[in-house]
Amino acid sequence: MEDEKAGKTEKRDEFIYELIADRFRLEWARTNDLDGKASSVIGFVGIILSLEAGLGGFLLKETSRTSECYVLLCFLFLLGLVFLMCSILCGLKAYAVKTWSVVPDTEHLIEEYAKKDRSKSDILILVSTEISAAVVKNAATNDEKVGFIRQGFIFFVLGIGMTILFICCLLLV
Repeated sequence: MEDEKAGKTEKRDEFIYELIADRFRLEWARTNDLDGKASSVIGFVGIILSLEAGLGGFLLKETSRTSECYVLLCFLFLLGLVFLMCSILCGLKAYAVKTWSVVPDTEHLIEEYAKKDRSKSDILILVSTEISAAVVKNAATNDEKVGFIRQGFIFFVLGIGMTILFICCLLLV
């Protein structure tokens, strides 16, 4: 009866461990996805920024400085560039190297678990606790990345909006 109960407890501990380990792997995959998105934002916005700076600067230079809309055109042009640069900076901030928790630490595993002759169930519980703490920390870091990517997207939309207004004003001049 006691062996049967211990077997059920160990199976439960293994199941919990697997769930927590799967969540850790999912958070790690989320990190890679977010880095890919941040990288895409940086590249895409960088191309648009380069095109806008070159073409917009050329078009602005060809516009008469005595035009009533010249100051507005300059403002819209510069504001569009600033928003796009802010978008790139947010993408870089999201893509920046962060510290990640990776568990279990192999030395700690040997010193605290193997050499102290702990049971399999005890090890599963302790390692599950460590992995769970790492998941929480890594999820918080990923949530911070998400915030920067969202901010970058907002700046991107604002930059594109200013560019469209700039082009519309140019067409009216």
